[in-house]
Amino acid sequence: MLRAIQKAVVFLLIVSTAANGPAADWYCDPVNGSSKGDGTAANPWGALQSALGNAKSPLRSGDTIRLMSGDHGAVRISSTLSSVTIEAADRQKPTLSQLSGGPGLKNWTFRNLTVQTPDAVLPDWTIVFRLTDVEGVTVEGCSIRTAADPATWGDAEWQKRCPFYGLWLRGTDLTVSKCYLTGLENCVYVEGSRIGVLNNTIEYFINDGIEYTASDLRIAGNRITDLYDLKSNKFHH
Repeated sequence: MLRAIQKAVVFLLIVSTAANGPAADWYCDPVNGSSKGDGTAANPWGALQSALGNAKSPLRSGDTIRLMSGDHGAVRISSTLSSVTIEAADRQKPTLSQLSGGPGLKNWTFRNLTVQTPDAVLPDWTIVFRLTDVEGVTVEGCSIRTAADPATWGDAEWQKRCPFYGLWLRGTDLTVSKCYLTGLENCVYVEGSRIGVLNNTIEYFINDGIEYTASDLRIAGNRITDLYDLKSNKFHH
């Protein structure tokens, strides 16, 4: 009986794997792609949101979306898929103006992306990259910032042009590593449990480098420099 059960389990695993197929790589190109593309490297989709917001998309759990250079705009992720990776394609420099997602994202990875607000007056409380109520998410090698060079800013620019938060994460089993954050009021905020904030570079900001409301938290290897002394700052001076 036990042997029969084991054989049945193996059979079901094989059938399941065959039905779902191996993980696939997909491509988004906001410059040369098209909504009529099939997502392949030779015939990519357009900007990232077109791949995530298409009910007919063949994207499945475990797949990778590779982004080509260009402006992918503001992206909102609401998905029941798991273990999806979104990353810059080789030798490409994609940018997004904002990125948000959740609740419910599980085991997603965001790698080598630039998420930056425009060099313009921003609405109050602007958050560049925000993921809420997620699990097992990794943000690695990303640049999260304003599009401007904050090293040249004076009081007027800091009062109007810097986002309120760079990276805001809430959930469990989260990792933020090797990211670069600059030109922000507050740079990293993490909330939840089992979280690592590791080996990031933070510079030119006016409030907090790293904030946390978390348990089982590890903050290590981060370099935080160049706090701008904005006298009119009402928060964590």
